[in-house]
Amino acid sequence: MPRRVGASHRRRGSDNALRRDDGGGGQATGVGPRKAEADDRGGRQSERAHQPVPERTRAHFRGEYGAYTWLKEPTRATADPKSLWAFVADGGAYEVAFGVNDEAADLWPDDVFEEALLAIISYREIERRITDIIKKDRKFLWIRRLRFFALSLFKLYIAEKKYEVAEVLGSRAMFEGVFNDFWKDAHRELISAHYDAVERDKTTVFALARSDTRWSSTREKFLFFLKQTAR
Repeated sequence: MPRRVGASHRRRGSDNALRRDDGGGGQATGVGPRKAEADDRGGRQSERAHQPVPERTRAHFRGEYGAYTWLKEPTRATADPKSLWAFVADGGAYEVAFGVNDEAADLWPDDVFEEALLAIISYREIERRITDIIKKDRKFLWIRRLRFFALSLFKLYIAEKKYEVAEVLGSRAMFEGVFNDFWKDAHRELISAHYDAVERDKTTVFALARSDTRWSSTREKFLFFLKQTAR
């Protein structure tokens, strides 16, 4: 059973290359970490080589079920969100979302921690852009239902373009440049998916967001386009 790690064990990094405002005037929560390095003074491996699973990181993902979406696929977060709070033995996916290699874990290696940070920052950026779209025209309210599609598409984009997680986290400019290029393609695919499901097939955007078949179609079209425009 995974152990809840207290706030006092949160990772503290001095490199805050990527920070995102929390939208409410509070403290920024995104950070841009670096891989653990040997201690300069004693040559010892940094204690940051393995980190406790931070409670605040968990909270971000629990609220929006983004961890499972980033690691696996986006439809379960809409179709069966309660299952993401349950252990695998009970038919859920908690260990998958918050463990390591689908196993419960009290500690995250640095690479897992950094990927979680990238997912959090990416999700918040998706939410920001969706909010901006809706503010300009409320007929696009439907796009918020597809925010998990967008997060999964960004994970695919990073892999297909062969970006390293640490590379994307390296600076605000790098992240924003990568995300801007991604969003042009992703926004198009979200509109296409909505048109196919709602306008053509007369289903609902909620049904779209939880459909494995429609997600697979969106994923395949997105990947096909990326392969045709490979960098």
